[in-house]
Amino acid sequence: MRHPAPSRLALLVLLLAGAPSALAQTAGWQAYPAYNEVGAIAGGPDGVWAATRAGVLFYGVPDGEIVTYTTVNGLRGGAVGAMDVDASGMLWIGYVDGLFERLDPVTGEVTPFFAVARADQYPSRGVRRIRAIGDLLYLATDFGIVVFDAALGQVVDSYARLGDLEAGTPVNDVIEAPLADGAPGLWAATAGGIYTAPRDGTNLQTPSAWTRDTGLDGEMFSLAQFDGAVYVGGGPDGVRDVYRRGDEGDWRRVLFTNQPLIELRRIGESLFALSQFFAFEIRPGQPYVTYFAPEADVLRGIAAGPDGGVWLGDGAVGLFRAPSQEPVDNRIEFSAEPVSFPGPGTNNIAALDVGADGVLWVATPRLEVNPAATINRLDGGEWTVFETTDLDLDISRAPFEAATVGPDGTFYAGSTGRGMTVFTPDGSVSTYSSANSSLIGSSDDPTYQVVRELAFEGGIRWVSNLSATPLHVFDEDGNWTALAYPTRGDRIPATADIFQIAIDDFGNKWLGLGDRGLGVWDTGEDPTDPSDDQALYFSGSPTSGQGLPDPRVRDVVIDREGRVWIGTERGLAFVFSPGSAFSGSRDLVQPQWARTEDGTSFLLRDVAVNDLEVDPAGQIWVATTTGAFLLNAEGNGVVREITSADSPLPSDDILSIAVDPTSGLVFMATSEGLFSVPGDATIREPASEALRVSPSPFRPAEADGVVVSGLAAPTSQIRVLTVSGEVVHEADVTGGSFRWDGRDIRTGRPASSGVYIVAAAGDDGSTLFGKVAILR
Repeated sequence: MRHPAPSRLALLVLLLAGAPSALAQTAGWQAYPAYNEVGAIAGGPDGVWAATRAGVLFYGVPDGEIVTYTTVNGLRGGAVGAMDVDASGMLWIGYVDGLFERLDPVTGEVTPFFAVARADQYPSRGVRRIRAIGDLLYLATDFGIVVFDAALGQVVDSYARLGDLEAGTPVNDVIEAPLADGAPGLWAATAGGIYTAPRDGTNLQTPSAWTRDTGLDGEMFSLAQFDGAVYVGGGPDGVRDVYRRGDEGDWRRVLFTNQPLIELRRIGESLFALSQFFAFEIRPGQPYVTYFAPEADVLRGIAAGPDGGVWLGDGAVGLFRAPSQEPVDNRIEFSAEPVSFPGPGTNNIAALDVGADGVLWVATPRLEVNPAATINRLDGGEWTVFETTDLDLDISRAPFEAATVGPDGTFYAGSTGRGMTVFTPDGSVSTYSSANSSLIGSSDDPTYQVVRELAFEGGIRWVSNLSATPLHVFDEDGNWTALAYPTRGDRIPATADIFQIAIDDFGNKWLGLGDRGLGVWDTGEDPTDPSDDQALYFSGSPTSGQGLPDPRVRDVVIDREGRVWIGTERGLAFVFSPGSAFSGSRDLVQPQWARTEDGTSFLLRDVAVNDLEVDPAGQIWVATTTGAFLLNAEGNGVVREITSADSPLPSDDILSIAVDPTSGLVFMATSEGLFSVPGDATIREPASEALRVSPSPFRPAEADGVVVSGLAAPTSQIRVLTVSGEVVHEADVTGGSFRWDGRDIRTGRPASSGVYIVAAAGDDGSTLFGKVAILR
């Protein structure tokens, strides 16, 4: 077997990564890919490969070994357009933006190549097909054909103008096959038909070197050489099919099915044609056989396993094998049994939250390729996926877009269309809708209830609902009350929807209103009585440093000091004295733009905020379209920045962020999947007897700091000392853990190799110790 075991894979990648900085960038990172959303597959000498937006999966045949590769292991990640395995067993991966990579299954080493992606004279540069023939790769791209020498690792030719086609016309497939005169030729399938050229022509960059085959019109999707002839999948609208080219240049229909045949693949003694719904087996002189798995209706690829088996990749089901059985009436209908790998149900994630017990919950919208939405739970390393179609609830067409975990571990999922679904720790699942709550549907469809957010105030749950009564009270006894916007104080626009709710220490509800600004709602002494309610409303154009930086509010949170933080489309603001909202001057609750510690500039000005999260140490994680930033507890400085340039994140657009208070892990959702990185804040541990230090020994080339956890007191005074008692680091810490960057405060330089003592003196009288070795 050519593949290293999964447990050895990360070590191999790190050993081969080269520069020490690369080691630190991936240390501690984890990826949680969903491998059911397959975009391309390829057969290799030892098994089958499947690619998704979040990584690549290898499945050994016949031993069933599974090895996964993600951005943590060196892949770039993202939507894959094509894959192929060359004669040496190397996997080649082509992305829809033009990047392509070589993955060595023996070492795990990933090598990127940028020649296609950098052809910026063309607006679109995606790789649509890779054909490995000898030492050459033929890449069918969005702008033509690129010929790449795999042995030399460089482009040797490119053909962007084929015959009478416009320069830069996309090519869907390319093969080597004899021309009509028997000479070696190249065949290209394009939107404008089939084009051929002599493979050994002196200058195939010249348009006149390419000849259009006039025997068949229409868009061509796929090509293959089989049974002494060229086959093509395509044709004019209305008569798309598999066509076989005759000796006289005529084209004969084979299947008589009007479907785009996206791939043709020779497997054994048969030619297989793939459409979105079916695989067709073609044998000379015999009726074709149709393969159909009802649950697999987004077929994306077909490949031969090393045992000759037929493997299929589906955009919703994943990777699975077609059965070897006799057809009935030339048809084999079967249930797909995909390769199972633990992970969420999809890489398309809407929201995250982690409970006090460390259980992660992930909510996903309904997918284009799958009518079901999912709720996903990660508990102790084990994933559980709940699909709406399997929950025996009337929510099958409702995407989930909000995720909130309650103090007791109950999870609340807000949906767009079917109210709120609740998962209790004992395993029960229920849904609240207009039938059993005060939630209201839209005027067009009363059964269509939208729940955006949920927040807790003691035993009361506050639920936002897209309706004329946007806020609902849900108490411990199960009683519901609907509330309209207050008429006292400022008028919040009746058309403003509530997307976020944050409740301050005085019971005021701070409301993120999407593109309509910020609202504050005082629900009075009796939360079910609207007569004592009042409101404030903030929007409009700010002055420099005051007011909302932008009326498009994306999140609202309350920090450990009781301040309100507002993330907008153009930066951060905070309210220092939220208790003054209804008992003091309005100026005291005017949002202030976040500033740096010296007050001379605005902090993260102009960043587009997607999400905010306060960690157990009171620090604030800011998820933006340009990366993730960790603000100190004072809110006036960035103590950590994470982007795709210095981490395994495939994108800087961080959609949602959540912190596990038990482990300190920071979970980040991107459009390419879910990731986590060790954080430096956990909840305190009152029963702790010693500090835990990780990693120890600390090698600065492999990690970006030392995390010390196990603090017992609410606040601790920390000192890191040499064995002779000299202080090299000191700080006051809130919460159960902290991070030391490994620097000596006496010099500002990295601390020398040696053993260091960590001491924590708590404000509760506790004293705890630990130690760490530094190896440089």
